[in-house]
Amino acid sequence: MILRKYLPGLVLLIASIALTAFAVQRFRLPGQSNMLESLAMDMNTMKPEPGSVPVGVTQVTLRRVQPELIYTGTVRGLNEISIAARVDGSLSAVRVYTGSRVRRGQLLASLSAPELGAQIDTAQAEQQEVQAELKVLAQEAQRLLSEEQTANASIGEAQAELKTAEANLAYWRERLPRELELYQAGGIAKEEYQRYQADHQGAESGVQAARQRLNAAESERKTRQALRRENLARQGAQKKSISRAGSSVRERQIQQGFTQITAPVSGVITERLLAPGSIVTAGTPILTLAQIDSVRIQVRVAESDSSGLNIGDMLVFNSAAQPDNEIEASVSSISPSSGANTRTQIVEAIVPNPEGQLLPGHSVKVRLRKGMGEAPKPAIPERALVQIQGQDSVWTIRNGRAHLVPVTVEASGRDWVSVSELAKGTAIISEGYEGLSEGLAVTPVRWTENGPERLPEAGGSNRLHDRNGWTLQANLTQELVLKVAIDPKPPIAGKNTLGFELLHGGQHPITDARIHLETSMPAMNMPGPDLSAKHKSKGRYESEFTGMSGLWQVVATVETGGKRLKPLTFEFNLP
Repeated sequence: MILRKYLPGLVLLIASIALTAFAVQRFRLPGQSNMLESLAMDMNTMKPEPGSVPVGVTQVTLRRVQPELIYTGTVRGLNEISIAARVDGSLSAVRVYTGSRVRRGQLLASLSAPELGAQIDTAQAEQQEVQAELKVLAQEAQRLLSEEQTANASIGEAQAELKTAEANLAYWRERLPRELELYQAGGIAKEEYQRYQADHQGAESGVQAARQRLNAAESERKTRQALRRENLARQGAQKKSISRAGSSVRERQIQQGFTQITAPVSGVITERLLAPGSIVTAGTPILTLAQIDSVRIQVRVAESDSSGLNIGDMLVFNSAAQPDNEIEASVSSISPSSGANTRTQIVEAIVPNPEGQLLPGHSVKVRLRKGMGEAPKPAIPERALVQIQGQDSVWTIRNGRAHLVPVTVEASGRDWVSVSELAKGTAIISEGYEGLSEGLAVTPVRWTENGPERLPEAGGSNRLHDRNGWTLQANLTQELVLKVAIDPKPPIAGKNTLGFELLHGGQHPITDARIHLETSMPAMNMPGPDLSAKHKSKGRYESEFTGMSGLWQVVATVETGGKRLKPLTFEFNLP
């Protein structure tokens, strides 16, 4: 019952759809686009509309932006040495001026100190006097040694005499008792026995006399030995006196050498503090010398900026004398505390300066690069950032029209800034945005230092079409050539094969490359699938591609030998 009620309406609707489809196919002019094709149409498929502005375009990418801080720094010597007087005197000559380059050991200044010469003469006279006394003592020691040797000889003689006397006494001590027995027995006369007694007494006296002579000789030797020891002690004392006098002479001579002031290192004179004729005392500064074979780049960084700075972070600077010569260095030290008045911390980097072009006191423009963030964020070239009434903004393209989008800068580097409010792949205007207004028609073109390379032409550049046989060839480097083709020819809506051939010198195939493909439909601002071309044989790579009808753009990036080459962008239209 319900079906019968709506059946006439259904039949009428189906008939209308069929009639409309027949009319479109029957009466559409050759080359006229259907609705989907019109949506997929790109500015490069037609001539730019009147008043369209050519602009340079890039895409938002994900990257880790290294923040930079810009400061004015100062060149300091690696070591800044105060050249001071080391003795009292008057400054007789200063042979250098501020800015003079000096070598190690070069004479810088001279002092006059005549009292040092007098002190040297006095010390030398004392030394000579003591040396003369030592010579006399040495002669006396020789005499005492000779006398000691004579005493030793006398002792030897006395010992021999004593031995003889003791032997004689021993003889009589043995004989006398026998003679006494003979005398008592009447064997000898009394007179003879008394003579024997006298001989025995004489032997005893001889022993006593010999012992006295031996004792006298030993006493003489002890006396000579004591005198000789005393002499040697006096000689030792004199030698010490000579050593002290010599040290005094050398000390005065060294001090006299200090009157000639030389450069301890090679460098440049940064200060001349005194003029000739000045009276100086030891420790009075005369010159300041800076060592410049390496220099310190010193920057005072605000407390608010110093957080996140670490030793090893990159520092880039250039001087006013050489603004185009940028020098890189790494932060070598950061002061642990800030000044109470300035609220700044001193950051330094040590830079080799073999040619001496960087001089102490020179002002330099410094860019401090902080450590990168952990995760990549949407980033755009710094040149694409514009400020309107204090608000950071970026020009984007939608449907061929310029639209201003406010953004928040999260980190600012040298060439790139990370921003919020923009997604990866968003097309932004990076060149030619001067004078743009909201909704103004724009045409993306290749941009050079001198402006647009050329205005867009029908068919676009790097377009695969029937006139070039659906193939392209481009030089990625001077030696590497990339050939691009699509199969079938012409392509179809649905599955196609993108073919690549990578050659070195136009002849030798490259078989170890990686080819990454980033696809999109620019007219619809719609990203496509990311693909990779696989190597098949002899430098030929292929990737299957399935897409809907419309204009497709492919960015092919080749990596070979550990290097990523300049991307190649090409287009093709699927019917």
